Amino acid sequence: MMHQRLSRHDHVRLIAEPYIFESGIELQKFVLDTFVQFQVKAEQDPRIGPVHISIYSALIILLVIQKQNPIRLFAREVMIRAKILGVATYHKTIRQLDQFGYIQYLPSCYHVTPSRVYL
Repeated sequence: MMHQRLSRHDHVRLIAEPYIFESGIELQKFVLDTFVQFQVKAEQDPRIGPVHISIYSALIILLVIQKQNPIRLFAREVMIRAKILGVATYHKTIRQLDQFGYIQYLPSCYHVTPSRVYL
């Protein structure tokens, strides 16, 4: 899966398009509820820093683009969206988000198979 460069207009269009998950939940409501819940919890959690917030924001964008939960991703596409250069930083931070209970991260052991993240 290649990284798509999206303009601000594209992001607005993606979130504005009506979409309903198989569970019956609207994409827009799920995205908003998920991000607000993350922000509220993260404000009170001293373990969460700017890199965690950046990665979580990138995951939200991928959710909007893919319209599926779990999100299928490769580290590089999240790193580009989150503006993170270090692979070790990415892996440490995404594992911490999993350990802290913000996401469920199912890493792939193969470079050609995407990892999965449940929000």
